[in-house]
This record gives sequence, structure tokens and C-alpha cells, in this order.
Amino acid sequence: MIHYFTYYSVGGGYKDLYLGNSSQTDACRFFLPLLKIEQKQAEENNDATLREKTERQSALPKIEVLTSEQRFGLPASVTNNITSQGGYHLIYTHVEREKYVIVLRGITGNDKDESGRPIPYLLCFMCDSSSDLPTMDRLAGYISQNMGTAKNQISKFLQYDAKENGLRFEQAEMLKWMNVIGEQQQNNTLSLVSGETRELHAHANEVALIVVPDSMNADDILSRMRLTIPVAHKFCLNQILPKDNPELAKQYVQQWQENHEKKMQLYKRLGGVVVVVLILIFIIAKCTGKSN
Repeated sequence: MIHYFTYYSVGGGYKDLYLGNSSQTDACRFFLPLLKIEQKQAEENNDATLREKTERQSALPKIEVLTSEQRFGLPASVTNNITSQGGYHLIYTHVEREKYVIVLRGITGNDKDESGRPIPYLLCFMCDSSSDLPTMDRLAGYISQNMGTAKNQISKFLQYDAKENGLRFEQAEMLKWMNVIGEQQQNNTLSLVSGETRELHAHANEVALIVVPDSMNADDILSRMRLTIPVAHKFCLNQILPKDNPELAKQYVQQWQENHEKKMQLYKRLGGVVVVVLILIFIIAKCTGKSN
């Protein structure tokens, strides 16, 4: 079973929310921050219309608000280090027992703050059984190679609902999207701009993948997250071929080729210098031997 969590700004600030899981069949789930207030108002004012509305909303499937102690259903010492640390796009790692997480940061939807700026949030996928690892592998691989498209699609699953005056999670749509990705076996193979490929297979006590911005260092971020377990794959975003953006892919490949050519030229120069130095050493040694 795969669980969905988010750290989302709603109802007066960011909250840890448990959105649901892949075994649930509800079309949507809701977080309605004003429901308790309106229930109280309905009773105090004997408002039949408001009472009918709150009774209907009370029956809706709920998004659960989590405390810091139960954050993402994992020990706070584990998840706080991962989810509270910025600077990366995606991390896919083992956390404990059969639990693995994919954390995707920097998602922005249509909802905006009081200044009209998009509100960024993160989404966490967590499996609690090793039988879900093939789907998790493919999900992490697909998102990494289609970062823009994936973030845009995920943002549509979590939206403000004007009718209910709260946050709505499109659970059925999320599951449908995940199932399509999980059925495509090639999604766990990362295509790199260098022309190489890497396969994702999560293992216990290991970071399967971390993807960071071009200007960041993955080792520094992992250190700040206090993750000392081995890392199978770590990449800057511009090292991964963006399959959803051919123009950007072309730029990344061209940039890699230029950098590769510069390195080759540098190696040739260094090789030439080494040869000259060795010849000089040989000549000096020979001359010294003759003088003796």
C-alpha cells in the first residue's frame, strides 16, 4: 500500500496532512478548516440551512491533520531531517523496516498567498510493503525524467474547493495516474544526458536516488539531512534527460558535450606535460649517471 502525505499551507499556515492511500476508493478527500466553527454556529443560531450543510460535510471523506509526533506516520527524528531540509528536488530512500519514501519538493498549484504568489509545497509517497517497490522505483524514475510535467500534474490533485471552502484531494485521479506510471516498466531506467542509463532499484539502508538543482551539491544536502547510509544514485537535474521537454534536453546534452570536450582537451594538455616532465627526468638522470 502506498500512502500520500503533504506539507501544505492551508487554514492559517503549513500543516502536515495525511491525504490517503492506494487502497482507498473515495473519489476525493477534504480538509475543511471551518467545519467545526460552522457546526457551532449552526447550533447556537439554530440555523437549519447551515446545520444541513455541516452534516453533509461531516460525512465527506477526510484529509487527516497530523501532529509533529506522528508526522507522516514515521518517527519525527527520521522524517523531519528529510522533509524539513530544502535544497533538493526529489529524494527516494529507505527509512525503516519495509517503509520507503519519495519526497518531491517545489510543487506549486493555482492557490496563492495574500501577495498573489504561488504557494510551494511538498508531496511524500510512502510504501509500507516491499511488494510496492517496483511501483515506487518507476514513480521516482518517471518524476525525475519528467519533473515539470509531473509537478504540474500532481498540483492538479490538490486544490482549493470553493463549494466546500476547503482543500480537496483528487484521490481517484492520483491513483489512476500512479497506476499508469507503475505499469510502464521502463520508467525506472534513468536516461542521462551523457548517453548512459541507470536503473533504479531501492534497497534497505540505502538512498536509492537524490536529484538536486544544478547549483547544489548532493553530498552537502545529504549531510544536512544527517543521512549517512550509502547513496546509489545522486544527480543534478541537468544530468538527467528531461523526456517531457525536448528543447531543454537538447540544451542539457549540448552543455554536457561542451564540458566533456573541455575536459578531454585538459586531459590531453596534462598528458603532454606529464610526458615532457618524464623525458626531462630521464635526461637529467642519464646525465647525472654519466657525470658520476
